Amino acid sequence: MAPNGKNVRRISANYLNDFTPSLMNDGRLIYGRWEYVDRPAIPIQSLWTINPDGTNLGVYYGNRVLSPATFIEPRAVPGDTRVLCTMTAHNGPCRGDRGL
Repeated sequence: MAPNGKNVRRISANYLNDFTPSLMNDGRLIYGRWEYVDRPAIPIQSLWTINPDGTNLGVYYGNRVLSPATFIEPRAVPGDTRVLCTMTAHNGPCRGDRGL
């Protein structure tokens, strides 16, 4: 999108949800993504990256992680290559939670 809010252009072809995008220190966008391709219908919401122009889409972390099921709100650690995010269950308690 242009600075004035015009020329909005879609950069993801995901047919499900992409959410909580943030800019990484290297200029890529990092975001959460629902991902059900080539797997059973289980809730996998991993972190993905893409360049602002829509090139170089790729998984960042969690594409085969079942617990926790959801990685959201990623943010780059300033001046570092690391990323911080919230890890949570999907629609219920964490797997293996014994109520402690």
